[in-house]
Amino acid sequence: MHNVRLAERINRLPYETWLCITTSAQAIGLPPAEAETVLRAGRRRGMLTVRRADQGTMEFMRIRRRPVAL
Repeated sequence: MHNVRLAERINRLPYETWLCITTSAQAIGLPPAEAETVLRAGRRRGMLTVRRADQGTMEFMRIRRRPVAL
């Protein structure tokens, strides 16, 4: 996936909020199977972080690459 299209999809997610694949797919506007591919690509490029939830499902969180100075 091209970086511009990937960034457009990932930028639709809220910052610092853990979302499951189905919720992320709704925010991105893709079916869950395609959204998982996009989210994994975002993880490889450092736009997202991933964790495993209690039931073994994966959750994704958008991170700030350049934190805002206070």
